[in-house]
Amino acid sequence: MVIPDLEGDPRSRRWSVFLASARPPRVPVRYIIAVISLISSFFAFASRSVLDDSIPYMIPNHEKILFLSKNCSTHSSSQSYEIISSEYSNSSHKLENISSLIFDTNNHSSSCNFNDLLGAELYDWTERERTHILASYYYGYTVASSIAGRYTERLHLIHFTAIAHLSSILITLLTPTFAGLGVWPLSMVRILLGISHAPILPALYVLFVRWFPRFELSTVLALIFVGANCGTALMKPLAGLMSVREIWGGWSNAFYIVAVLHMIFLFPWCFYVTPDPEEHPQISEYELRFIQKYARSNQHRMIDELDWKSMVICKELWVLIIAIGASSFGYSVMTGQIPHYLAIFFGVSAQNNGNISIVMFAAICISLLICGPSSDWLIKRRIFLPTKIRKIFETGTLLVPSICLFLIPLIPREEKIMAITLSILAMIGLGMMSGSEIPISCEMAPNMIGTIIGLTQTSASFSSLFAPILNHILTNNFKSDSTSNEPWFILFYITGSILVCGLMLFWALASSNLQNWSIAPRRCSSMVTVASIEMPESTRYRLWFHKKKHRLSEQNLVTR
Repeated sequence: MVIPDLEGDPRSRRWSVFLASARPPRVPVRYIIAVISLISSFFAFASRSVLDDSIPYMIPNHEKILFLSKNCSTHSSSQSYEIISSEYSNSSHKLENISSLIFDTNNHSSSCNFNDLLGAELYDWTERERTHILASYYYGYTVASSIAGRYTERLHLIHFTAIAHLSSILITLLTPTFAGLGVWPLSMVRILLGISHAPILPALYVLFVRWFPRFELSTVLALIFVGANCGTALMKPLAGLMSVREIWGGWSNAFYIVAVLHMIFLFPWCFYVTPDPEEHPQISEYELRFIQKYARSNQHRMIDELDWKSMVICKELWVLIIAIGASSFGYSVMTGQIPHYLAIFFGVSAQNNGNISIVMFAAICISLLICGPSSDWLIKRRIFLPTKIRKIFETGTLLVPSICLFLIPLIPREEKIMAITLSILAMIGLGMMSGSEIPISCEMAPNMIGTIIGLTQTSASFSSLFAPILNHILTNNFKSDSTSNEPWFILFYITGSILVCGLMLFWALASSNLQNWSIAPRRCSSMVTVASIEMPESTRYRLWFHKKKHRLSEQNLVTR
């Protein structure tokens, strides 16, 4: 809601007195809502990533087979260890065949159970089946994002998002059960998980546009992506810890722990957060007036019919969709393919690779937290125009990781530290998106932000799905020479080229100006109209009488 222009109105003096007596709160309500929203994105991405990081512990791999041959009850000799190692390395045995092989090798058939020894049930999924399971999430998310984004503007924001979180909790609890039913049931569950997550990010954008002034949006929107990266990063050590049978009982407990903590989060979301500032029972008059004056969105003006034709031909919108798709493609390569490259060509162990991944996620989080407030400060000081500021930060978002990806394949094998440093630097560059493509959509179309974020997340999800597919195609074409660096050269150079092309388009066509097709219908700006149409009845009473009747008489406040 926007404060009406009362200049020249005889009631403006009384309204000034009304505002002058207000005092700023010690802890603004909107800051608490920002922290709750960070936790929301944390659990959304944690429930997505828990299977990604648990799946290595759900399948029999070489280390587990060797561990089993060493820890069977007979412990006959080191010869069994060598037989198991050679047999497993040279063939793709089914799980039951591996178990029988161990029994025969040790000449024992009673007390050596594969699943019991490793602490959880294991599945003999092929690499193609594992890829299909993990990609199923993006099938649902890609299809549902645009639709869910539009409905976050039309439905009750908090209830809609609570249903999405509750669905995510139930699906997370059921995932270990459906994993035992086969690949296709588990894939269907992952599709449903992607659909349940589709409304969460657009809903957070809509919430922040209503609750925060325009010069704070870059800062608070960065918190959403900080929570997302923290949720993704922390699942890797959690999945590894849960898989230690002696302490936690197996990989399936990671799903249950995430679901239980996610359920606890629902209480503050449902009982503290409100879709509009006027509806919050604890907000102060000072904060409410502040939000109403500087917020970009009029939360009581909804665009019922979209001007799809104007949106389709809007070059600024297409440039934003392409730029977010490019950065998402680079992010997917950095977080998904770079660890494999470090392990294959630089000999980085699995444990060190996990530590490097956590450092990379920490780097992008720090960058997000620095660049978001920096862009807000530049806008508030009016050092540059908002469009120029967004383009400057987008240069770092796309150019820095592209340069790093061009250089990483050129590094010799003995310079492992340099490759790791470039990987971390690329993530720092991607974190500059908190000053560019993350907040620019709120400036272009604040009254349609849910729809815009739904469209951009469709592009981002498709890019995240395409990156591992491209890597799989390239590695299969060079399968005859597994040590060849050529497929990684091609992958990294394609990714760098996509980032550069996205940057060129952004500099040429992007704009943070308000788009005509996103402007809500105007309404009368008189005090009576605003009070009777824009404000709910209970809020109007509270604002006009409850706190101020000891200073101004009721007769002076009531307007006809």
